[in-house]
Parts: sequence; C-alpha cells; structure tokens
Amino acid sequence: MKPTGLFLIIILFLVSMLSVPTIANTLPSAQSSGAKSAIVQNPGIIKYTPHMTVDSLASRAGTDLVVFPNGKSVKVGTIRNFQAAANIMRSPRVDRTPVELKTLPDKKIFKPVKTAYDLSAALKLPNSTTIRLPSGNFATVGQIKFAQTMIDKKTGNKLSALSQRPSLQGSAIKIPSGMTKSMTKDQQQAFWENILQQKDNTILESPNGIRITVGDLRKGLAKNIKTMPQQIPERRPQ
Repeated sequence: MKPTGLFLIIILFLVSMLSVPTIANTLPSAQSSGAKSAIVQNPGIIKYTPHMTVDSLASRAGTDLVVFPNGKSVKVGTIRNFQAAANIMRSPRVDRTPVELKTLPDKKIFKPVKTAYDLSAALKLPNSTTIRLPSGNFATVGQIKFAQTMIDKKTGNKLSALSQRPSLQGSAIKIPSGMTKSMTKDQQQAFWENILQQKDNTILESPNGIRITVGDLRKGLAKNIKTMPQQIPERRPQ
C-alpha cells in the first residue's frame, strides 16, 4: 500500500516537532521580499504542498529539505526513514512461536503421569497429547519436549533415556505410618538399613499408597548425599 498525502502530513508533523533547522538557517541571507523567490530557485529546497506524497520525492536527494509554511524544514532522507519504519510496522508479523508450544493443554482429555518413567514413556506420544503432572499442572507432550533439556539438567537424568519402569504390582514392603512417633531413632535407622539392603526391584509402599522400588530410593538418596557407602554394615544384635 503506497503512502498517501495524509501519511506524509503525519510524518512531516511528527518530524517538525523535533529539533529541525529553520529555513532561515538553510538559505543564503536574503531580503524578506526576495525570500519566496529564493525558496523556489534553490534546487535543494522543496516547498511543502497539501498533495505532496513520499513517491513525489523519489528523485530528490536525501539532503534536500521540505519546507513548511511556518519556516521549519525536514530532510527528505528523514522522511524516507520514517516511511521505511512505517512499512515494517504495517508488514504482517511472523509468528516465531515454536511449533511445540502452539497447542495448549486440554484439561478435559489428558493422560495422568505419576512418575519419571511415565513421563519418559509419554514422550513417544503425539506433541498435542495433554498430560497431567503429579503436581496437578497440565502440559502437552510438545511443551515437555521443548523444556526437556532444562529438565534433564535439573534432574541429572536424561528423560528420554530412562529405562522402562519395572511393574509395581504384587507384594510390597509397607512403610509404617508415623514412624517418628512409634519408633525410636535406633529402630528407624535399623528399619532403613534393612530396606537399603534389599534388591533394587523390591517394591516399597508409602502410607498413602504410593509405590516405588528400592532402586528408586537409592537414586534419590544418591542425589542428596555426595558420599554414600556402597554397602551398609549389618547391625549387631545388642
């Protein structure tokens, strides 16, 4: 769309509000009676008219001046810069949103995710699939993939490389409720020492029904304890 005369008027008005030289500073000294003729004769001066367009200035040098009736002036090059900026603002905006983030989660149709193993398996689903995280928040598989590098760095594990979680069905060692109240510190220590001596695929069940394996427990402890003995010594009977 070509700039209209009105567009040029707006540009020139905005520019005239800035610090611009007056025509008196751009012309040789002349008597007031001859000023008008000087404006017409000087090839670097263009007298503004209501019907002037940016296209009509195409053949003029960027240093030429457009002069307003009030004596203020603006360079043709400045007008062109304003026109270029206006063209950029009018041009269609390019949507730079990553493809993975364009689909929003569907809170009505979703797949619950309870563990890191479930999340790893969910990465194989279409990007538009909505999952519900243990925190209760919703996200699409695409959003998780987009943030995967950050997740891997924060957890210390490569999410996509997690092996398939062993089945948590069957018998489990139940963690007593209120251990801190019903057991002494020595009894609690003995209990956990015994737990950590079990095989990695041994299933543990918390008081609220959540199940994990001893292997999961070991990995969690290893992240919080820099130095961990490879084998916990057996407690001697007192």
